[in-house]
Amino acid sequence: MFTPSLCPGSIAFRFFACLMTVNLLAGLGRAELEVEATSHARLGDGPLDAYTGTVALPADGLWRIRAPESVDSVRELYLMPTQPSRLRQLGKRMYAALEERQVQNSRWQVQMGFEACRQYAQDSKGVGPKSIADLAGDKRWKYVSDRWDTAHWRINELKDFIDHDTLEGPFVHLIPEVRFQFSQSDSRPTGGQAAVPVETRPSARVRKVVPTDKRVVLAFELRPFVDDGKHWVLYTDGNCERVEIDADLLKTQEVKIRPIIGQDHRAEVAAEQPTQEYKTVLVTSEPITDSLRLTAYNQVLDQNLEIRWDVASGSDVSSTDLRKDVTDARKFAWRPYLLAANGGVLNVWDQSGQENQPANPQRNLSMFAVLGGRAAIEETLQLQDLIVTDSAESATIDVASITGVEVKSHPFEEMLGGQPGGSLEMARYVPPDRFFVYVGKPESISALLDTGAPFIASMGTALTGNCLQYNLEARYLARLGMTRDWVDAVLASGLTSEMALFAPDLFFIDGTDVTIVAKLRQPQLLRQLLGLLGASNLTSEAVLELPTTTGDPAYLALRDDLLFASTNRGELQSSIDLLEQQGEGSLGGSAEFRYMLTKLAVNQETRLYAYFSDPFVRRLVGPEVKIGQRRRVLAKAKMEALTSRALLARLDGHAKPDSLSALMRSEHLPQGWQSEDISIDATGLVRSEHYDRLPEMRTLPEVPLKNVTPQEAEAYRLYVENYSRYWRRFYDP
Repeated sequence: MFTPSLCPGSIAFRFFACLMTVNLLAGLGRAELEVEATSHARLGDGPLDAYTGTVALPADGLWRIRAPESVDSVRELYLMPTQPSRLRQLGKRMYAALEERQVQNSRWQVQMGFEACRQYAQDSKGVGPKSIADLAGDKRWKYVSDRWDTAHWRINELKDFIDHDTLEGPFVHLIPEVRFQFSQSDSRPTGGQAAVPVETRPSARVRKVVPTDKRVVLAFELRPFVDDGKHWVLYTDGNCERVEIDADLLKTQEVKIRPIIGQDHRAEVAAEQPTQEYKTVLVTSEPITDSLRLTAYNQVLDQNLEIRWDVASGSDVSSTDLRKDVTDARKFAWRPYLLAANGGVLNVWDQSGQENQPANPQRNLSMFAVLGGRAAIEETLQLQDLIVTDSAESATIDVASITGVEVKSHPFEEMLGGQPGGSLEMARYVPPDRFFVYVGKPESISALLDTGAPFIASMGTALTGNCLQYNLEARYLARLGMTRDWVDAVLASGLTSEMALFAPDLFFIDGTDVTIVAKLRQPQLLRQLLGLLGASNLTSEAVLELPTTTGDPAYLALRDDLLFASTNRGELQSSIDLLEQQGEGSLGGSAEFRYMLTKLAVNQETRLYAYFSDPFVRRLVGPEVKIGQRRRVLAKAKMEALTSRALLARLDGHAKPDSLSALMRSEHLPQGWQSEDISIDATGLVRSEHYDRLPEMRTLPEVPLKNVTPQEAEAYRLYVENYSRYWRRFYDP
C-alpha cells in the first residue's frame, strides 16, 4: 500500500508530537516571535520594494498573517510554508473539492484509451492489444501509452499540498488480449421502416461496437487518488465506471492497487515536527524604516500569535531572487482558488514558468445539461478546439474546397410516406441550418429569465460545463437594443402570441448572432412600446437600424403581424426572405422537421421547443465554422492572457502598461512577443483589429472565413476522419 512521505509514525510519536505542540504554544505565549534572515530588493525597475524573512510556527494547521493597518505603504503580505504543506491545512471543504476533481480527472485518464483498444481489436479479429506497448507502435495512439504510464498532469496541482516523491506508474492496467464481442451489425430503425444495416450505407468503414450485455473488463485504474475501496474500470463497450475493487481480478492479473492518498490521511495528517518554518513576503510602495508588528492566526488551533519583524535590518539581494519569492508567495495564496475552479486571471498568472501541457486529441467532453444527455450532444457537435499549433504558414487554401462531414442523411421524404407531416408556422421563418427555439408561451419568458439558470445564459454556459455566470441575458438584450423592463412590458401586455429564436451557432459565451421573430396579436399597439426604444418610426417596408449601448446597431423590421429583431442585418434579411417565399427552403418546410414533428409534436402545452437540425449540425462541424471558431478562440485566449498580464503589471506597481513594448520592458511579456492585430490602451483594454474587444467580440458571420492554412486544413481532415463514429453512435435524427 502506497503511503505519502508525510505519514505519521507510531501512536507514541503522535502523542509526543501533540504534547510538543501544546508545550510550544505555551512557550510562544510567553515569548515574542521574530522574523529572521530578512532580505530586501527593489522589484525590477518598478516602484515597489520587496522583503522576505523566515519564522518558525507550530506545525499543526495553516498559519495566515494580517498586515498592520497603521502602515499605509504595505501592499501585499504573505506567509507560506517553506516545506510542502499538509492536506489537513486545506480545510474540509477545499479538500473535498480537490478530491472530487482529482477523482474525475482519473476517469478521463482511464477512458481515453478505449478508442485505441477498440480499433486495435477491430483490426485484429476482435482481440485487444497484448500490452500498452502495442498501442505505442501506432503513432495515432502513442499518447495513450504515454499517459497510461504517467501521472495525470493535473496532479501537479497538489505539489504544494502533498509531500511525495515523483509518482511512478503504471497508472492504468490493460488486460492482455481481451476479446471484444462485437455485434454482427450496427443498425438503426428509420421511422417505422425496416432496419437498414450499416454495411449497406455509403461509409468509408463500419465502426463495430460491443453490446452492453456482452461487455467485459478491458482496463482498470492502478493508482486511484483516494483509498476508498473503489477505482475506475473501463469496459469493452466504452463505458468507464467507478466500482468496488475486485480482489480476485487483481490476483488473476498479478497487480496491486496503490492509492495516492491513504485512507487514514484523506482529511488530516499529524505533524512530524512540532514547528514548521514559514517564509514571510512583504511588498511595499516605499521602503520601510521601522519594525512591524504582525498578527498570525490559525483556524485549526484557534490561536493568534504576535510577530515582530525588523524589516530595516535586512540585507540587500538581487531583484531576481526576491521576484521569485514574491511570485511563489502569490501562487501559494491563489492556489485554493485555482483548485476550486479553472480559468480566469489567476490561472494565467499561475502559468508563468510552466511548460505547456500536451493536448489530448481524443479528450472526453463535459455533459450537455440543457437538453439532458449533454455528453452525447457535445460529442456529436465536437465543440472542442481543433488541435493544431500556431503556424506562420500563409492562408492559401479556399475553405470552400475542403470536404466536410459526409455522413448520409436519412431519407426523410421517403419516411413521410407521402404524408405532409407536422407543421409549425414560426419554423417557416427560420433558415434550415440554424439552431431553433420555439417559444409557445411568451409570457413565461420572464419567469425563465428570473430563475437561477437564465434561459439564454443556460444555452451558452451549458456548452462549457462552467457554472460561472456570464451575464448573457443583459449582454444579448443590450445587443438587441432592448432592456429587461421593455421586454417585461411587451410580454405583460399580451401582444405576442408565439415567438421563434434562431442562431447560426452555439457560441453564446464567445459571441453569436441572435434573431427573434414574434407573432403579434395587435401590431398597432406595439408602436407605442417601440417608441420607448426610439423605434416609433418603424414602417412595414423598412429595416430600422436601432442604436445600442454596445456601439453596434440592432436591426428591427415589421411585416404584417410579425416583428423581426436581430443583432445581424444578414440574419434578419434571411428570415424576411423566407417570409416572402412563403417558407420555401426554410426549416419548417423541410422534410426532416415535418417528420420529426410527427415524433415530438408541438401542442397547446408547449412552452419551449429546441431543435438541432441535420443541416445545423453539419454547418457547426463544417470547415468554415470549425476553423473560424478555432481562430477566434485562440485570439480570445491571447487577448485574455494579455489582459491578465497587464493586470499583473499593475499589481507590480506599473500604473499604465499601455503598450506591448511597455509590458516587455517590465518583463510581464516575453521578449519578442508579437501580435500584429492586437493592441492595448492606457486603460488596459485589449483590442483585436479583426475581432474587436473581448466583451463584444465579432461573431463568426461578421468575420467570414475564406482561406485557411495547410496546417489548418490538415487538422480539419484528421478531425473529419474521426467524426463519423460519433455521428452514428450519438446523433441520429
